[in-house]
Amino acid sequence: MITNAEIDIIVSQIMESPDFKDAKRYQDLLNYLITASRTGEPIKEMTIAHEIFSKNSDFDPGEDPTVRVYISNLRKKLEHYYLTTKDVFSHKIDIPKGHYLVQFIPVEAKTFSDQRSNYKAYIYIPVISVLIIIILFQLFYQNTAEVSDKTADSVNPIWSEFFNPNSLPTMVVLGDYLFLYEKNKSASGGYFVRDARINSEEDYIQLIRKNPDLINQFSILNFTYLRPSATWSYAEVHRILNNSPNKIILKLASQFKWADFQSHNVVFIGSFKTLYELNKFFPKLNIKFNSYPPLLNILNQQGDTLESFDPHDLIGGNYQKDYGVIFKEKGPNNNVILFLMGFDEVGIIEASKASTDPNFVSKLKEKYNFESADSSWFFELIMEVEGIHQTGFESNIKFLRMNGVKF
Repeated sequence: MITNAEIDIIVSQIMESPDFKDAKRYQDLLNYLITASRTGEPIKEMTIAHEIFSKNSDFDPGEDPTVRVYISNLRKKLEHYYLTTKDVFSHKIDIPKGHYLVQFIPVEAKTFSDQRSNYKAYIYIPVISVLIIIILFQLFYQNTAEVSDKTADSVNPIWSEFFNPNSLPTMVVLGDYLFLYEKNKSASGGYFVRDARINSEEDYIQLIRKNPDLINQFSILNFTYLRPSATWSYAEVHRILNNSPNKIILKLASQFKWADFQSHNVVFIGSFKTLYELNKFFPKLNIKFNSYPPLLNILNQQGDTLESFDPHDLIGGNYQKDYGVIFKEKGPNNNVILFLMGFDEVGIIEASKASTDPNFVSKLKEKYNFESADSSWFFELIMEVEGIHQTGFESNIKFLRMNGVKF
């Protein structure tokens, strides 16, 4: 029989794990379920909705799957914790499917098969491989950066704030893609599914609201995926930032918290659909976008659309047409954020290449016939890009707004 003291230790270990440390909603949900289970209180979906998700009396479980979605994801977080943790514990927490009552199972009772454990380990190989590539890029550029680059890059107005001595550390955020797990009853155990409409927990809940039966068919996986544009673009960006006197931190967009934005200058590399928490910043930019179907609108100060960019005519296969997007703006805490984006691979890569090109600023000044003595540039720039195999071979600037002035 597990004691209350043992439960407190187990819960404390879980709350300090990477799966739960920055996930307050899941901390609150697990604590609520454990407390209710220990006291013997009946646990109902309606009660959870009111206590944890602040739903009002109009909440209808048949129409709103929020509680079921979060409970399903909580089970997966616990599963991932026990598969990856080195913590020593006497019991494991289990929430049986179809119930909300928490059970504490002795560690001797195998709750997951060896086949399942190996399967979970296998699906992390792509993410581990990408991180190894990123580390190699870092080591390579640290060893090959030249002094001549340092002088040229440090005066590039696109990057000037990232080089200011005693400035905030720089967080490079890589946009990662969310995957779903499609369940079936075959020996294979199911399939990984990528749905362009879904790249966050909120997107998933909206899908379930429209199609309630899908909650029994799809669930969110515990791992995400980086496309090649993330590593290739990061190599270009790191070549610049490696010369900065300020600390550089690397993070996935799915793990980015708004608190990170308060204490860092930020460089985001990715597609519109992988913004996650950074999506909250876009109302400040007078920009509206739709990731699926893709659409980008540039607005004026009155909220009217100045120009629209509709990449519906993107051609699949090897040939791609995309929009590379570079936005640089001031943040809420006297910090700076630089977005290097696209709807697809060639747009992201071209935005990263352009921003790190030492001649790009002079090309802009020549094209638009302007001079700027100000070393700080805050601007919105859109390029139309064509390419093959994630390689852009032609790009044209379609829009530039500098410090609020359209050119």
